[in-house]
Amino acid sequence: MGLKLKTLLVVAVVALGSAQAVPTQWTVESGGNGHFYEFYPEPVRFDVAFNIASSTTFDGRQGYLATATSAAENSLVSNLAGGSVA
Repeated sequence: MGLKLKTLLVVAVVALGSAQAVPTQWTVESGGNGHFYEFYPEPVRFDVAFNIASSTTFDGRQGYLATATSAAENSLVSNLAGGSVA
């Protein structure tokens, strides 16, 4: 039985992969880091989430899984996920 996660795909710029959403940029002007974020709503195992993230690109940059490194970034991630980030 694998652990399933709701996954936020994040990159220095994030991918448009199989999810149909448009990435959201956390702009420097608004206190952010300039990165783009995309929420992938399907529950998947970590290895699947990692593969989805690393196989996507946006504007020539590779995707990766998000790691929120501040309360503000965690709030952004939570809002993008509809408040469902554990």
